[in-house]
Amino acid sequence: MTNAPKIVLCWAVFFTAGSLQAQYAMDMRLQHTAYIQFEAMEVHIVLRNDTDRMLLIGGLRETASLDFSITKHGESVKRRSRGLLVENVLIMPGQTREMAVDLGRHYDVQTLGQYEITGLFSADGTRFQCLPRVVDVVPGLELTSAYRAVPNHPGMRRKYTLKYWARKEREMLFLSISDEKGVVNYGVFMLGPMVRVTPPELTVDGAGNVLVKHQADNGVFAHTTFKSTVDGVTLVRQQIKTDDAKVPGGPVSK
Repeated sequence: MTNAPKIVLCWAVFFTAGSLQAQYAMDMRLQHTAYIQFEAMEVHIVLRNDTDRMLLIGGLRETASLDFSITKHGESVKRRSRGLLVENVLIMPGQTREMAVDLGRHYDVQTLGQYEITGLFSADGTRFQCLPRVVDVVPGLELTSAYRAVPNHPGMRRKYTLKYWARKEREMLFLSISDEKGVVNYGVFMLGPMVRVTPPELTVDGAGNVLVKHQADNGVFAHTTFKSTVDGVTLVRQQIKTDDAKVPGGPVSK
């Protein structure tokens, strides 16, 4: 269920006033340039500390801070949480550390549209920033959907939707789970590459077992199982199976 990520790089080297020696360097990485609506949007910040002082980011005793400036169609996207982006990240002199932040947990980046994201770093009373990067939040292309009540809660119905979107010139299959009206989302799961020779199958039983079967390659099928409970939806396992029946397009992948 993995896919070689498309990395978007942003490298900034910062200098102190009157100095020719770089003091900090920051790199911002985004896996994709487009995300399915409600999919986790994880950004990786790599920070190098070339000073003679340690940096502490996040927490009551922090000596430096990390933040993001996000705009949508020119308007600022505000923070939606009060929690720390990262917590107690210590970067010693000469050390490089990588920090991962799920932007969707802290900013309203779930609505459809285009976003401009800038990484911000503050230290020694000065704020520095990376070059901005642009990502799109897209609805995805719907293939099929099913409705089913949550086990032991007949008044609580969920919608299970299979969608696809192209990444790295391959079509990727996603499962999105929401409430019946599409207001609350319970997760978007990338199921891996998809070949649309055989239509994917989606089944949800009364016990909350969710099974998705889709063609991942010529003669190769992925069987992905989830469990839906009142507390949410979790991935149970994914199995890759080779069917005896061959489909057009060449030999079965090993």
